[in-house]
Amino acid sequence: MSRAVKLAVNQVIHDLEHRAEDFKCSEYQLIDTKTGLEYWIANGSAFAKIDNPYELSFGWWHGTRFMVAVDKWKAYEAIRRAIE
Repeated sequence: MSRAVKLAVNQVIHDLEHRAEDFKCSEYQLIDTKTGLEYWIANGSAFAKIDNPYELSFGWWHGTRFMVAVDKWKAYEAIRRAIE
C-alpha cells in the first residue's frame, strides 16, 4: 500500500484516541463529525476504507490496524455511555 494509506490510517488512529467525542458510528460507517470524513467499517478489515468525500482503500494490514482502533473506540463509547 502507498504511503498515503499509512499516513491516513495513522491520522485516524490518532484522532480516535485523542478526539473520541467527535466520532459517531452507524451500522456501516464511522463518521468523523469534525472533518466530515466517513470510513467504511462493514465488511471487515480487508475492506476498510475512507468512503466519503473520496475513496481510499486501506488494504489488509492497515485495515486491520484501523479496525483494532475502531474496536477500542467502540469499547470506550460503550463505557462512556454506561457511566452517563
